[in-house]
Amino acid sequence: MKNKHINLSDWMIFLGMIAIFAIFTIICKLLGKNFLNVPNLMNIVNQASINAMLAIGASLVILTGGIDLSVGSVVGFIGIFLAMQINNGTPLPLALLMSLAIGGVVGLINGMLISYGKVPALLQHWEVCKLCVAWHKSLMVDRLYQDLTFQ
Repeated sequence: MKNKHINLSDWMIFLGMIAIFAIFTIICKLLGKNFLNVPNLMNIVNQASINAMLAIGASLVILTGGIDLSVGSVVGFIGIFLAMQINNGTPLPLALLMSLAIGGVVGLINGMLISYGKVPALLQHWEVCKLCVAWHKSLMVDRLYQDLTFQ
């Protein structure tokens, strides 16, 4: 069994982050009378949950020795696709399933090209990033064209 030594500098960094968070919370409470109430805290948790899920996924990729640059672009494309489906009258459960399926297919293609195609991860994710940006730009231009021609 390995001897675990407590590194004081790591603890100081950890305690410093907690102190900064506590100071920031106290300042926000003093400046805003509604900061530490339940609805505001629920709002903060709701807004942070999406970024937290993305961060967990990105951390898992980094822990396995890879890097994923396409997360933001894929999420943006899927978000635009979902909004357009809901706007077109698609029922919400079906629109969510379609969006999850498209996101899963993009992730599966990424993983297969990296694992089996031996494409470097950085290059693959960069290209998927550019592809998703092109997809959602084309969706938005198509939507703008439809809006201009039918009004």
